[in-house]
Amino acid sequence: MSRPRLARAVALGLLVIAGSGCTRRETPDAGPPARPEVTVDVVSWREFGHGFEAPGQWKSSTELVLSAPFDAVLEELTPHPGDRVTRGETLGTWLTWESAAALQGAELLAREARDSVAVAEARRALAVARAGMVRVPIQSPTAGIVTRRSAEPRSRLASGAEFMALVPDDDVVFEARVPAGDARALHRGGAAMIEDGLGGTPMAAHVVSVMPTAGSDQTTLIWLRPTAADPRPTLGQFGRATIELGAPYRALAVPDSALVEDDLTGHHTVALVDSSGRLAWVEVQLGRREGRWREVSGAGVQAGRQVVVEGQWALPAGTPVRVRP
Repeated sequence: MSRPRLARAVALGLLVIAGSGCTRRETPDAGPPARPEVTVDVVSWREFGHGFEAPGQWKSSTELVLSAPFDAVLEELTPHPGDRVTRGETLGTWLTWESAAALQGAELLAREARDSVAVAEARRALAVARAGMVRVPIQSPTAGIVTRRSAEPRSRLASGAEFMALVPDDDVVFEARVPAGDARALHRGGAAMIEDGLGGTPMAAHVVSVMPTAGSDQTTLIWLRPTAADPRPTLGQFGRATIELGAPYRALAVPDSALVEDDLTGHHTVALVDSSGRLAWVEVQLGRREGRWREVSGAGVQAGRQVVVEGQWALPAGTPVRVRP
């Protein structure tokens, strides 16, 4: 290629490259991101009972031990730990030592019989022993939950020996750990509500005992007993009690889903939407809970303000948002 033609080709290539660069620079930006959508509710005045909350666990205040009424062999025992039994329910059967020994002797004769005469005698002995068996039903003295079995079928027990233990329904209590200062205001018969932490229906209860202050955390153990017979609580289940101290009162509240807890500090915040549609994070102090609503107080928390209940996580303060209809 001649030099003039080479020069023209190079110049043309440079023009193409320059033109493409200009085209890229002139491409408009994608623009600002769309406003994230959030779901809101409003800060509302709600009625709360005057009291406080305390964590706890369902436990037994006492245990009923069931013992052999006489020297006997435990022939059958149906319930296992965790089973509920009712008053008067048949749990199994006893065999008296004498009738059990007679049957055992007849069975031994049958095993050792070697001729027709011995076999006939063994069969007669077995028939007599079986006809003379003295069986006594084991009946539950009360309704409750079985906590342990101390003996298994075919066990030989002396009179008074333990074979089972259960917790009577009336002795199942919710043991709440209450700060010592709050416990001073409690009294027997005081009303309470217990939640199982699994979303079940709160259970009405009342204070039956205020135990001495326990442990280095200076908490007091409070025993609460359910007011109604059903539903039956589960031993060992954790929950939270709301113990009443006085007349109800009104306070500002937000739904539980509006609360965001800082894992490091334990502080709680809510995201409010201001008049310009932007997010504002506000630290709040928590009070009582009533259903899905939680009493709160904090700067800027006012009745009627929009509070985000869904979609607020990871959004920084000042983010413009769009409220879902």
